[in-house]
Amino acid sequence: MLRGMGAAGKDNVKWWMTAAGIAIVAGFFLPLLEYHGLELVSGWDILWSSRAEMWHRLLLAGVPILGAGLAVTSLAGTTSAKWFSLGAGGLIIVYPTIKLVGALVEVAGVGAFLILGGGMTALVCGLIAAAKK
Repeated sequence: MLRGMGAAGKDNVKWWMTAAGIAIVAGFFLPLLEYHGLELVSGWDILWSSRAEMWHRLLLAGVPILGAGLAVTSLAGTTSAKWFSLGAGGLIIVYPTIKLVGALVEVAGVGAFLILGGGMTALVCGLIAAAKK
């Protein structure tokens, strides 16, 4: 599955991919957020809500499908599991990240961005310094 990695390392990655897929599916059915005045709702609730736009519901329907696909491909040990993992992770992260950044831009001031940028810079510098030793 992954070149240059021993059998034990491959098994660890396989189980972490499987766990990620299971977590994605389970998370879809657990409370996610408050949506359009509804109480805490799950992905399942939003999927069947008449308040959600159709395109949003279609995107959301892909979440448990991606999670289940990731779990199945990793358990099966297919060579495509690593690509499925990268694709599923990327797709699941991109849209919520865009929405969260948009919400942050609406409510945060310049100071919040300076603090966030400074903190991120400090973290990266610390990681680089630690890696050089």
